[in-house]
Amino acid sequence: MGRRLIVVMLIAALIAGGVFYFTRLMQQGATEPVQTAVVTEPQRSAPANSTSVMVAAKDLPAGTLIQDSMLTFRPWPTESVDPVSHIAEGKATLADYAGAVVRTGVRSGEPMVLGNLIKRGESGFLAAVLKPGMRAISITVNESTGVSGFVFPGDQVDLLLSHDVQLPNAAGQGVSHRASETVMHGLRVIAVDQRVGDQDQTPAVARGVTLEATPEQAEKIALLQRMGELRLLLRPLAASENTDVTTDTMADPRTFTIDSDLSQIIAPPAGSDSQGTAGSVQLIRGTTKSTELTK
Repeated sequence: MGRRLIVVMLIAALIAGGVFYFTRLMQQGATEPVQTAVVTEPQRSAPANSTSVMVAAKDLPAGTLIQDSMLTFRPWPTESVDPVSHIAEGKATLADYAGAVVRTGVRSGEPMVLGNLIKRGESGFLAAVLKPGMRAISITVNESTGVSGFVFPGDQVDLLLSHDVQLPNAAGQGVSHRASETVMHGLRVIAVDQRVGDQDQTPAVARGVTLEATPEQAEKIALLQRMGELRLLLRPLAASENTDVTTDTMADPRTFTIDSDLSQIIAPPAGSDSQGTAGSVQLIRGTTKSTELTK
């Protein structure tokens, strides 16, 4: 065998070995996962000489019913912490103050003070829930008139009055009719029986509902309870958010329905068409005084 042939065979062997080696390296690189460096931020520790206290997580106006999400614990300089009035972490939890009411408005990030929170059952709780200038009045309800227990503190409702009325017929004689009319709109529910917080969302048939009203509205509600049966009409949340409960809701658009509107058998009162659609009639509630109604 000549020297040239031997040299050629050695070069070919080296080339083959190099190709095999680089091929293995490429295969291993494709199968092994690429490891990337993970950069972790250093954990923030509480400043020295600080105490974790309960603070407002958002602005809390006076009369706000507290929910867990409205409060949090944050470090606060120990020298500024009053162990008597401030609420330190470890001595209380956020759930301990769920359902409490804010007596005086608190800004976001400010520490909560015990004297500024009233828990359920404590003296002055309901008075703190009321907005300035408003009053609390209770009405009796049952499963039918109270929306089957699906009314909770914080909801807004309309009032529907069902009662008997005397309406004149074509001959001018007073005839007894049954009528139903919406008499108030957008009243805020502040308590259901003894429940004033909105944390417990379990439906329960109530015997009494307490409403927030102006002094004039409270007078009218007291009289409405004597006139007939009052029912609660639950308003949607979207409507409740846009309702100003401090206005005179008796002046809001009102509707009414009488029994002759629903039945073809009952003769409509004078001033109504043959289809039972009321026009201008005199509404007499057991006295000689009448009220003009239109529809």
